[in-house]
Amino acid sequence: MDKVLSLILNEHKAALSNLNVMQQSAFYSIGFIDQVRQQLALKVQAYQGASNVQFEMVQRIIEEIETLKQQETLLDDIAEACLVALLLMSNSQKQRLLGLLNRHEFTLLKNKLLEKSLTISGSANSDFLNWANVYGNSDTKAIIYKAIKRAVKQLPDMPEMQETVNAFEKAAMINSPLMSVYLLLLDPQRMNFVCNYVSQQFTREQAIAVLLQTGATKYVPMAVALLTEVRSAKNLVAGIKRCLGSQLDELVAFDTQVQAGDCKQAAVDFQRQFALSWPEQKINFNDQTLVYGFAMNRPVSVASLQGVDFFSWQVITILNALKYDCQNSQAS
Repeated sequence: MDKVLSLILNEHKAALSNLNVMQQSAFYSIGFIDQVRQQLALKVQAYQGASNVQFEMVQRIIEEIETLKQQETLLDDIAEACLVALLLMSNSQKQRLLGLLNRHEFTLLKNKLLEKSLTISGSANSDFLNWANVYGNSDTKAIIYKAIKRAVKQLPDMPEMQETVNAFEKAAMINSPLMSVYLLLLDPQRMNFVCNYVSQQFTREQAIAVLLQTGATKYVPMAVALLTEVRSAKNLVAGIKRCLGSQLDELVAFDTQVQAGDCKQAAVDFQRQFALSWPEQKINFNDQTLVYGFAMNRPVSVASLQGVDFFSWQVITILNALKYDCQNSQAS
């Protein structure tokens, strides 16, 4: 008898793969991703009703995880399938799954679920949103986590920033939401120090990724100029989009933005359109610091957040969580 996780993994592999691709792209909003996941959950639920199969959800998830836990290449699909299954679970089943994930052998899956679960609704949300646990399970990531927590309350000195940036590079997290969070916690002087340090120590692509993750619009023209000089412009285009958000549409046609990452001619078109529009629009940006077009010194509404991509949503959510923790710490 088929069980829910097996059904999702076997019958909806293309949909799971599609969800994973969307989460890596700067052109799919968090609201759209959530809608796609909800639609997949409804398909599974409809199958359940039509066939009158009794889904022993948690037990099957345990069996699947224990069978597949060594195959890390499948973790994305398993985590995504778990999130779909969670949408169908009762509260007691959710708690059983959360308890299971605390077992040491499921650390990798738990980490992947925590990374992905920011879009899930319902009672499991508060349990999964304890994002800090993801980053404390190795010496390198522990350095990153502690540095971020400290930076909320006290600006770091130069040697500490060098150590933190090296930890990000060692953990392959230079281009990550947490790197963006760390940079956005710094003042302009320290942010410039980090950007200069990365430019001297790491590759050009890594340096540009850091510049864009500061959210400083002053770096966007530099990134645009490099679109035709790098082997693949995909990361650069994503970084530009994650800085300017929908405001980029005022500078470059949306179709050109989407195609520029994989097509040299589209990258040339991107540069040409940007060069024509930027002088007139530059004053509107006024060297701001933005995350997907939103200034972090002003609150972003829940409705507006539905329009940002998965990466930027994590940045904003983690920043808000850190501010909330800091406020509670000061009040206690």
